[in-house]
Amino acid sequence: MFGREEQRLVDRDVSRRAMLKALGIGGGVAAVGFAGFFGQDVVNAAEGGDDIQTMINYAATAEALAVTAFYNIVKSSSFYNGLTDVWKMYIRSALTSEAMHLDFLIANGAKPLATAFYVPEQFLTSLPVYVAVTDVLESAFIGAYLASIRRFAELNQPLLAEVGAQIMGVEAEHRVMNRAMGNIVGGDTGINPTNIALERPTLEQVSQAGPILAPVLTGGSGFIGPVPLPAHDDAYNAGMALDPVPLAVNAFGKAVTVW
Repeated sequence: MFGREEQRLVDRDVSRRAMLKALGIGGGVAAVGFAGFFGQDVVNAAEGGDDIQTMINYAATAEALAVTAFYNIVKSSSFYNGLTDVWKMYIRSALTSEAMHLDFLIANGAKPLATAFYVPEQFLTSLPVYVAVTDVLESAFIGAYLASIRRFAELNQPLLAEVGAQIMGVEAEHRVMNRAMGNIVGGDTGINPTNIALERPTLEQVSQAGPILAPVLTGGSGFIGPVPLPAHDDAYNAGMALDPVPLAVNAFGKAVTVW
C-alpha cells in the first residue's frame, strides 16, 4: 500500500502522463516544460492552509476554464454535431452547471486568475484528445473541491463545505459521463467510468492545483490560444436548462434561493 505522500506523487505523475498522452507528446522540450509545471511540490500551498479567498479564486478559475471548454466544444468543435443527443445533452448540461458555479463564486467575491485559456491543439478536433484532457482536468477539480471541503471544515465553515460538496458531486458526474462518452463514442474501452469507491484525496490544499492549471493558463508547445471566456448570456444560451436545486447555505433557512 502507498503512504499518502507516495500516492500523491503517483497521482501527480499519472496526471502529467495522461495530459502528455492526450497531446501526443512523448518527450523532448515540451515534456521538460510540463515537468516544471507538474513538478511543483506541496510546499507551494499557503503556510498554515489556504484562506477562503484563495480557495474561491482557484475554484472560479477552474469553473471559468470549464465554461470556456464546454462552450467551444458546442460551438467550434469538429465532432460535437456528430454526437447523439444524449452526449450533446451531457455537454450542454455541463456547460450550464459550470456557468452556475462560476456565477455563485463571483457573486461571493471570487476573482478568476484568468478569463482566457490555452487548449491542446487537437482539443476541438479529436474526441479522444478532448476526453483524455477533460478527464485530467475534472479529476483535478474533484481533488481541489475535496481539499476545500476539509479546509472549510477546519475554518468552521460547514455550510461552505457543503456547497463545495454539492459542486464536487456534479464534477464527478461530469467525469463519469465524459469517460462513458470516450468508451462508447471514442472506442476507448480501457478505462472504467466508475473505477473507484472513494474519491482520491490528491491535494492537501486547493492552491496545489496550480501546477495542473499552469499549462492552460500559460500555453506553450502543443497548445493554442488564448481562448476567451464566453459572454455570460452566450454561455447560458449554448447550454440547457437544469432542474433547480437550493444551495446548502440557503436550503434550511426561511428564504430559499435557487440557481
